[in-house]
Amino acid sequence: MFAAFHHLKEENHGNMGISFNEWIQFWCKKDLKYELAPPRKEKKSQRLSSTHNPTGEIPTEINTWSSTQEMVFSKIGVKHQKYETYLTTFLSCWLCAFVLPSEEGNFIRPETFKIASLMASGKRVSLAVPILTSIYHGLNKISNSSQLDHVRVCFPIHYVYGWLAYYLKTHYPLTSGPSLPRMVVYSGEGAAKYFDKDEARKRVHRGENIVWNATMLSRTHPTYYLDDQKSSELDQAYFMSIRFNYLPLRRGGSFVIEPYSPHRFNRQFGFHQDNPG
Repeated sequence: MFAAFHHLKEENHGNMGISFNEWIQFWCKKDLKYELAPPRKEKKSQRLSSTHNPTGEIPTEINTWSSTQEMVFSKIGVKHQKYETYLTTFLSCWLCAFVLPSEEGNFIRPETFKIASLMASGKRVSLAVPILTSIYHGLNKISNSSQLDHVRVCFPIHYVYGWLAYYLKTHYPLTSGPSLPRMVVYSGEGAAKYFDKDEARKRVHRGENIVWNATMLSRTHPTYYLDDQKSSELDQAYFMSIRFNYLPLRRGGSFVIEPYSPHRFNRQFGFHQDNPG
């Protein structure tokens, strides 16, 4: 990754960062798979039957490489683990563009290479915490700003759109199926419903069509949870997510810490803790 990054920096005479387009053009020598989406149009009551977004299907492992692709690896001296290298290049771009975008712009950040390499090798990593921290930090800056036209924030707002679509029913689902990623279901041109200010206020304040219990574990009777480290991974992750804490995020040379207090909200749904924060 670093060899490819420095190779592209030398081609740019070291003056600028490596853009997403430069990174993709260097690594990917295949034909364009998806066409550009058409311009957005407001559709209040009409829903589309298809989407221009990817299906979510990941191709199987590459067994053969074309001479053009082989030339890419020879430039940076990679002879082995080509598939893992190829996957790491995609994940590094995905992290920079989709997971944790930066105010610096659409550029590849070398600090993502390590975590992308771990993911490509099958290592499980926690991305939910830094993503949630970035969202909280961005929304807090907006809510505390007295001049919205002067505030500059960058956070993965598409996750907020997905959250609104699923819990507040603000989008038309374009397709269905258990194997589809949730954000693909609510994506695409024309998927969003359009609300005027009165309809939006009604949706938020009256709670109409909101899925309130979507994140709750279904139980038919009151349950006492004992943290004995013998529970399933799903139960452990769930109960960790409803505990008060702090959310950390390292962004370059700076650190962001945001308070996280979901226990006050969860008490409204019958969750009780012996020692709340």
